[in-house]
Amino acid sequence: VLNALAEKLFYTGYVDTVGEDGVVVEGERNLSGYVKIAEGLTTAAVTKYVGDVEFNKENGQGGLLEGSLNPEITKPATPVVKEEFKSALGTGEHNFTADKNSFNDAFETKEDVYYGGAVDTTISAAGDSAVTKVEVGNKELNIGNISADNHAFGIVASGSGEVVMNNVGELNINAQATGEGKNAAALYAQDGGKVEINVAKDGIVNLAAEGVGSDSSVVNAQGGAQITVNGMVNIDAEGKNVKNAVNANAATVNIGGGAIVVGEGKVAIKVEGVAGQQGVININTDEDGKGKGNEVRIKGDISTKKEVATFRMARMTGDQYAMANITLGTKESKWEGNYLGDANSVMNLSAEAGSEWIGDIKEGSKANVVLAGG
Repeated sequence: VLNALAEKLFYTGYVDTVGEDGVVVEGERNLSGYVKIAEGLTTAAVTKYVGDVEFNKENGQGGLLEGSLNPEITKPATPVVKEEFKSALGTGEHNFTADKNSFNDAFETKEDVYYGGAVDTTISAAGDSAVTKVEVGNKELNIGNISADNHAFGIVASGSGEVVMNNVGELNINAQATGEGKNAAALYAQDGGKVEINVAKDGIVNLAAEGVGSDSSVVNAQGGAQITVNGMVNIDAEGKNVKNAVNANAATVNIGGGAIVVGEGKVAIKVEGVAGQQGVININTDEDGKGKGNEVRIKGDISTKKEVATFRMARMTGDQYAMANITLGTKESKWEGNYLGDANSVMNLSAEAGSEWIGDIKEGSKANVVLAGG
């Protein structure tokens, strides 16, 4: 069929001629062509087959160039549907259907969800029985929160409130507090609050935060709270004004894998336990201490220690300890940093074959390091 189409095309200038002296004079070679078969009659038609046209030197008639047939199917570009939201999300159920969903400076001011004062946040659940459920639908969700007047947090759960995000295709959070003494966090939970982010297959969570104050952490869990990201994360805090990338103060943080970067000489992951409430960090490690097989890249120190009970934790009693469970789950996994612990805390590090740890263990720290194969 393509050859029949090509034969309908004539390029008369292509024909070679013979001069009076009998010398062959080559014709024009200024044009090239192709033929294709498409499915559909619009500009969005799907190309099924395409081939190059060659021309006959004697009569200029076209034909399908042998070996040029390309059966590769080219699908038309699908329009990207975008939606921008002007107000924050509170308790209830929320569903996203657009390909790209954005909250740019769409926040609500919350009191009593952070010990440091008023917070501007985009998605929240504050108070007993408060539940905010978000179905992302394997789409992209962007939160850009810049606050000059208050602390800037992307997602907040406090006072036993719970934020649950399901089927996350791509989540991008950038929280910035530009006011004097103000702090920032992409994810924050305290006083028993829970943030749970369930990432779709091949999905990613990109988190960033920076504040002018001295107590910013990209992921920050306090006082019996829990933050869980079931999937891969990318936390790039290198060169940013943050105290830590991940902080668990008498709380639990679970991260499926990915990259956590703060830079050389800084604490990437900080875990503190207080009286009666342990602090725990699990990176690519399940509740039974087994690795999940994900790639992990950490640049920065890991610190675990007991902490003097303060403000909200002062009522707790009992043992004081902190624990970091880290699994370098692939040969590409790498940790560049030192372990800074004490006698009341421990780090459990499992390293799969080919993974790498470049760093030291501080004197007086307790660490259990298990290499692949035992």
